[in-house]
Amino acid sequence: FKYVLNIDDAVNEKLDDIHEINEVSVVIDKRSMMYAEGAVIDYLDDMNERGFKVINPNAKSTCGCGSSFSL
Repeated sequence: FKYVLNIDDAVNEKLDDIHEINEVSVVIDKRSMMYAEGAVIDYLDDMNERGFKVINPNAKSTCGCGSSFSL
């Protein structure tokens, strides 16, 4: 599986779950939601890391770059 973060204006309320976090809408398609349940999205901006980081307690293993995982 792979994490993808995009800015998208198209939301399908039948297919997507919408979460408001600090006045920002985060949309996850319902099919993917079962794999992302309990995950935390953080933004890092320091000397070692910069960008979004997904911490997923459901992932059994991840790649070195943190953009993909397996269950």
